[in-house]
Amino acid sequence: MTSGRIHFRRGLFWLEGALWIAGCCALGYCAFVAVDASVTQAKLARSFQQTQTQSNVTTQSTVSPPADYSDKVRVEPETRLAARLEIPQIGLSVFVLEGMRSRTLRVGVGHVPGTPWPGQQGNVVIAGHRDTFFRPLRKIEKCDEVSLETPTHTYYYRVSAFEVVDPNDVDELTSNGKDELTLITCYPFYYIGPAPKRFVVHAEPAFASEKCPPS
Repeated sequence: MTSGRIHFRRGLFWLEGALWIAGCCALGYCAFVAVDASVTQAKLARSFQQTQTQSNVTTQSTVSPPADYSDKVRVEPETRLAARLEIPQIGLSVFVLEGMRSRTLRVGVGHVPGTPWPGQQGNVVIAGHRDTFFRPLRKIEKCDEVSLETPTHTYYYRVSAFEVVDPNDVDELTSNGKDELTLITCYPFYYIGPAPKRFVVHAEPAFASEKCPPS
């Protein structure tokens, strides 16, 4: 065997080893992210339940930002608890955290700063990753029921529409003079790498027992 072939085979050996190490690191990171998200959601669930008990839940039309009860939710500052979002028809249940930091969206979904809180007038906007908590949105249908539960009240919505928009389309963050809930994630759902579009779900306020009108 020539010297060139020896060096070539040796290079392939090291390349194979490097790829194995990179693959193991990637799998390890994915496992860490999944465990971190699961553990954080469990902690938030316990804290949320404790806060509800301590607050002697009463119905009210407005809520205050998490600063009013974040001292009772013992999590990191960047994961302050805002509400619990549920869409039973697609099996989505996740805690909403304040802000859009990287860790915040890694362990939950984020309330977009500058938009109203659940119960306040205007457009409540929540964003999340398409490959984690907001992946079930790919199965969303009109009239699906959405609930936002805070420590003091539960707000109900019904999906009125959904659409695909460009990332720089900020019109989805405005209230348009009405109360609504907007959910935003990246699109397409199975895209590899940074997705070029955004998937937007619009929901309007509704009563818990209210049925979707026939089309």
